[in-house]
Amino acid sequence: TADTNSNGSNTLAVTGAPTAGAITLSGTGTGDTIDINASVSATTGALTIQNAALADLADSVNLTGAGVSITATTLNLSGADASTNTISSTGDANTISLPSVTATNNPNLTLQSQGDLTIGSTINIGTGTLSATVDTNNNGSNTLAVNGTPTAGAITLSGTGTGDTIDINVDVSTAGALTIQNAARVDLAANVDLSGGSVAANSGVTEIRLTGAGTNTVTGTAGSVNLGPVIDSANANLTVSATTDVTLVAVTLNDGRALWVTPVSDANRTNTLQ
Repeated sequence: TADTNSNGSNTLAVTGAPTAGAITLSGTGTGDTIDINASVSATTGALTIQNAALADLADSVNLTGAGVSITATTLNLSGADASTNTISSTGDANTISLPSVTATNNPNLTLQSQGDLTIGSTINIGTGTLSATVDTNNNGSNTLAVNGTPTAGAITLSGTGTGDTIDINVDVSTAGALTIQNAARVDLAANVDLSGGSVAANSGVTEIRLTGAGTNTVTGTAGSVNLGPVIDSANANLTVSATTDVTLVAVTLNDGRALWVTPVSDANRTNTLQ
């Protein structure tokens, strides 16, 4: 713990690579910094990073715990372009809790949980790649909830087995590939839109469910859209467009709701709607 008299802006710097059963890294006031320059592993208990204005992860630093909780105001990734920070939670009842995530450059961020995982705050890693996976030990029915808006160059949202749910409650947009995979169910809330250079939500996906009244739009801005079976549990419309091919396995919308599908052709391609 730094700043134990809580009267300044102090720094707790982690330059070794600590391994222990449980680990807590703390500031005391609201102006402290926790500067992590080496990987930290809590082998049997929780990894907690708390009471700081800023927690900073250096290039390729990884965090592991039986639950990882970061309650600093901001988590910043300060690594170089294309470096990767991995945050992993072990234990079926545990998860990862993050504040808003920023980046100095364009690093990749990988989130892995053996239990559930909620992206509850904004994540902005520039053109880096964001990957979030639940049920990494493939032994249950877990949920990946997207409630905070992610910004990244490419985004992958994954379950692991055949019983997981990916619950998307905000728009998800990336200039690169948007991949949603390995889930019994992908829920899109009312008026939630998906956009990527290409959008693939078909591999290992049993169903995509439109859960709110309104219109869900799926757009491939520089490539194809490939969707697994789509159903609705509300009065939902669906709009799908792509600059190349559109592949739909099946679409069943109740109450006479509307489906619009547009593979957008250009002079150099012959596109296909399947």
